[in-house]
Amino acid sequence: QQGRLPDMVLDCVGSSATKKALIESAAKLGVRVVSVVAGPDACAADPSRVVVSSLAEAWSSPAAVDLRLSLEARPRSEPSDGQAEDPFSAVDVVHSQEPGLWAKTAGIAGRSDAPRRLQMGVTAAAVALLRVTGGNVPQQADPC
Repeated sequence: QQGRLPDMVLDCVGSSATKKALIESAAKLGVRVVSVVAGPDACAADPSRVVVSSLAEAWSSPAAVDLRLSLEARPRSEPSDGQAEDPFSAVDVVHSQEPGLWAKTAGIAGRSDAPRRLQMGVTAAAVALLRVTGGNVPQQADPC
């Protein structure tokens, strides 16, 4: 329907500046975001360690921590009720809990990042479908 906001945004962009702008815009509009969070030229090597958590609870992924800190550093608007908005309260992130996370694998002979990146994208799509249909999204906090 024309003029209707989306129920959710599925973010699979690689640019951190675009990702930040997307999350900020969605927060202003009250739209939930499901975001794949990975560092540049890197991907999770162990698919069993890919998890979903809120952006506020993602600590083992350097890319998620960087995203959260950069969003915290930006000035936020105050709603009319005086309560400051939390830019990541409605942000689910798909990330990895691997120790020594995000080892650079791009450019290593014989290694393709495509299957690992695809896994993270498919996981994000599954989270989005669960959210839209009212299903339970299993979230796991970092073990820190």
